[in-house]
Amino acid sequence: MKQTKLNICKIIFGIFCCFLWLRQPIWADDGFVTQLQANYTISETETTQVELKFKLINTSPTTYVESYRLIVPEKNVSGLVLQQEDQNIEKTLTTENGQNIFDLRFLNQVVGQGKARTFTVEYNDAGLVEAKGKNIIVRLPSMNSEQPYQKYQAVVTLPTSFGDLAKVTPEASKVLQRAGQTIYTFDLSTPQEILFQFGQEQLSQFSFEKTLSNQTNYAAYQQINLPLDDQNQQFLYAYLTPTPDYYRIENGVWQAFYLLKPWTDVNVNAAGYVRVWQVDENYFLSDHLPSDILSVWQSFFVEEIPQDFLALQVLSPATVQVQNRLDQWWILPLPGHFLVDVYNQTGQVANNLNLRVTTNTDSMTVEPAETIFSLLPWQKTTLPVRVQSQNWWPLYQEVDLKLTLTNSNGEILHESEQTGLSLAYRTLALIGGFFAAAVTGGSILVARRQEKSSLRR
Repeated sequence: MKQTKLNICKIIFGIFCCFLWLRQPIWADDGFVTQLQANYTISETETTQVELKFKLINTSPTTYVESYRLIVPEKNVSGLVLQQEDQNIEKTLTTENGQNIFDLRFLNQVVGQGKARTFTVEYNDAGLVEAKGKNIIVRLPSMNSEQPYQKYQAVVTLPTSFGDLAKVTPEASKVLQRAGQTIYTFDLSTPQEILFQFGQEQLSQFSFEKTLSNQTNYAAYQQINLPLDDQNQQFLYAYLTPTPDYYRIENGVWQAFYLLKPWTDVNVNAAGYVRVWQVDENYFLSDHLPSDILSVWQSFFVEEIPQDFLALQVLSPATVQVQNRLDQWWILPLPGHFLVDVYNQTGQVANNLNLRVTTNTDSMTVEPAETIFSLLPWQKTTLPVRVQSQNWWPLYQEVDLKLTLTNSNGEILHESEQTGLSLAYRTLALIGGFFAAAVTGGSILVARRQEKSSLRR
């Protein structure tokens, strides 16, 4: 009986010990939820002050948080400060695979369901703002954690001096304006990258030098490919030396050809500016350059293109030459056949130029009356124009030609008049026909007379 009572006491004592053991607080990595408010204050000098306010809330009465790891995927972090807020926290900062890893160890226990531990991490980051000429891109990384966030809010304060906002992702929950600043609030279900893009235009200055070589025993053309304008970018050339022997456009590339003597080299130098519109955050100029100049291309972002340079790039009567001359056959001029030389004296492509040729009389026809064409930088082209009289007489007639050259906006770049000579080719052809017939008839009569004379003999 005594033994039975002793066993019962042992069982009761064991149960009591287990109860006491179960009541002890246990560290766990899944017995809490995390709330984070990330505040980013970006200055006009493009540095960012980051403030991360953490709140760790216990979800169990017997578990607590002993440590926490925060990962910041940036390389330009400095001035780390940990605001412990009556907490006893030991911090360690390491770098791994280009990421900053903050390991926090809590030396005091906060136990109880619903109990919360709060602390703040502050630092400066010089790598969140990137200036590309007049474009400014702000890229705020996703604040990842080994534990999912129950609540995640980001508040971003930006200076209004950054200019007009072109793009922001994701969409802000709230936007406030105050003196010199705009405040964007993002209420996110999960952490994600926040991107701001300011400005619609990106400007760069470029230069390159490339050597073309002819290592043969005969003269040969060597080619260099140059970038062309498109709907998103414009190339303004300050110079291209030496001047190519001829040009052509093929597959969206400006091809310049140089005729080199046997066993000779030529150094091709170019410089200018690039203007890019609707810049994407992932846009890189190198992706839009011909491969053969990619290795020698050098460029850097600029705030603006000098006005004196831009003045030289404007298509105007001063920068577009138009000359009219008579065509020739051997050394003889051809009346009514004209050649119009148009020369682009700027470093940019002149698209959709329109040359119209008219006369002072309705009895003349002009072919072609209108020609639409484009010119590469410093390119000269020759356009043939034929003027023909619709009258049979007079055979020769003086004609006044009016040349009008306009750009794609209809603005007049050149306007001039010239007096020339037109020939009534139909009349000339008719006279020629009569002359040929007369010669042929005369030849036949002479032949017949000679035949009759020989028969008489």
